[in-house]
Amino acid sequence: MPPLNDAQYQQFLRDGFILVPGVFSQEQCDAALEQVELSTYGMRFSELLAEFDRTGEVPAKVKLDPPPARDAVEALIAHEPLLDLIEQCLGDKPSYINEGDFVRHPLADSRGQDGEHGGWHVDHWRFCYLPYSEQFQQYGYVNMWVFLHDIEPDGAPVNVMPGSHKLLPELVPQMMDAGVWNGSDWIRDIRHLPQDKLPKPVAATGKAGTVLIY
Repeated sequence: MPPLNDAQYQQFLRDGFILVPGVFSQEQCDAALEQVELSTYGMRFSELLAEFDRTGEVPAKVKLDPPPARDAVEALIAHEPLLDLIEQCLGDKPSYINEGDFVRHPLADSRGQDGEHGGWHVDHWRFCYLPYSEQFQQYGYVNMWVFLHDIEPDGAPVNVMPGSHKLLPELVPQMMDAGVWNGSDWIRDIRHLPQDKLPKPVAATGKAGTVLIY
């Protein structure tokens, strides 16, 4: 696939994120999704939902022996079009740090955003110990999410705040006053800040194969 055009790249710099559709094929996504679900639940998610609907309880994870393969998931990380996009956003050759599975839960709709990770948080401290700065490119990292299935507006999509990556330095004193940040740990729920100080969140939705880079 072609790299980001100039308009897309400028959007990434301005908003701090970009949604790029069609990076992966449906076949790649289906294979990886099956492995993620088996690793997480010990069954397909459709089977878990059927059991939940039947009993009203989330079934215990089934330990599979041997453990499910992860080759289709690992192949996503080495996908050349993805590496080209990341290199373009970084301005340098990428190095791999880690990966994780963000999976669905049958109670996600009722739990909503009251859980520990449900609030508006900032991932920066997971990857970098440099202080917040408008010169965000000095950090030398980007995060990416690969959509393994379609993400619809009513499907609990991750939300992002356009331009918030440049606002953090001026928000730090308010975050500390509000108890949202203690100066050393990761930022908790920034919804406790005055809403007129925060950009309007945007739901990151898209078809399977879309990549969110931020």
